[in-house]
Amino acid sequence: MSLRAAEIAQHADFFACVQRQSEAFLQVNERSPRLASIFSTQHRWLMAHIGLSLYFRGRAQERFDGLTASRFSEHVRVFNVASRNTAASFLSEMLKYGVLLEKPDRFDRRKKLLEPSSETLGALDTWMSIHANTLDMIDAGTRLADYQSDRALITQLQPLIADGFVQHSSIREPATAFSHFMWVNNGFLVTERLIFALEEPGNGSGPILTSFRSIRTWPPE
Repeated sequence: MSLRAAEIAQHADFFACVQRQSEAFLQVNERSPRLASIFSTQHRWLMAHIGLSLYFRGRAQERFDGLTASRFSEHVRVFNVASRNTAASFLSEMLKYGVLLEKPDRFDRRKKLLEPSSETLGALDTWMSIHANTLDMIDAGTRLADYQSDRALITQLQPLIADGFVQHSSIREPATAFSHFMWVNNGFLVTERLIFALEEPGNGSGPILTSFRSIRTWPPE
């Protein structure tokens, strides 16, 4: 069953489902903070999905140059996600920490090909499973079971998800109130903590109570 954004947001259990999702992502951060840091800000999150989509599309087309530094930089520039320097720095960091692995092109030894490590692919699998489970909680669907029965679906699913992210202006450039969190260091982590600590969903017309007091204190007091 497909769901529209408005249907999800208006669902009676939406608030509880999103809180459970935030809790799941916070647990991921506790287990693997370095990998979680890839998605810690808006532009890093988008760059990670761009890189993964290039890799998976290359595999699907049996191409060996799906993810390279030049192709990655070009796609980041086309969608105005970050500067070329930021894209290059991001790749360097991912290689340094083993999030990406480098190997020579079998036809041109001067060209370096990039691919995600097994740990990175495992983290993506967790990310996909958490979101599938959230949608299943809303409409009693079977997305998570379907995905877990054939994890090779990630090759097809992730590029489509990445396309939706980079092509949708409200995701690339979130609203002002929301973007304050998305662009700061560890902004995604702060947002997940805020959501998890909310004491009520609120009605959009006033302040909402939260037990979140400090970024350095977790879980909330």
